[in-house]
Amino acid sequence: YSKTSYDQFKLSTKDMKTELFIYDDHGAFLDTSPPFLVATTGKTMILGWRGTGSLADGLNDAAASPQSSLAWRKHAKTIKAQGAMTSICHNDIVNHEKAIISKAKELGITEIVTTGQSLGGGLSQIGHLTLRALIEDEKSPWSELEGVNVRSVAFCGPMTTVLLDNATPETDVFLEKL
Repeated sequence: YSKTSYDQFKLSTKDMKTELFIYDDHGAFLDTSPPFLVATTGKTMILGWRGTGSLADGLNDAAASPQSSLAWRKHAKTIKAQGAMTSICHNDIVNHEKAIISKAKELGITEIVTTGQSLGGGLSQIGHLTLRALIEDEKSPWSELEGVNVRSVAFCGPMTTVLLDNATPETDVFLEKL
């Protein structure tokens, strides 16, 4: 998306009401972190990231440093994700997790869709992986959303995830759920 403020988003139609409840342009860090938004429509919550729009975004696109994450610690030896994008994604999720979880519970959300294009597409892929892992982690506040389906709709995103050939049976089951 190319919107630059909360007020520019007109997501509802005559037949479908959509509420934007988080728009984070990262203030002073806008040049280094793409904006993030969260919207709801019916029982679906949408987490979205803007695509590549600056030189710094291009650097984040190219920072191909495969990393593990605390979010998917059970599967860290097998699943590696693009480091810069993982960092950006985790920053947005952790900064807004209380509001996202609260809104999801309030509305009875049954599905979370992560989305984006280009850099945003890569972020949505990692967001999908991160949320699925957090929801399945009984020690995470996200476990309150157990039973919520998570999926991603990513456009033109770079390859963000590497799977090493050493998966445990538990990791194989986790990957099948993704």
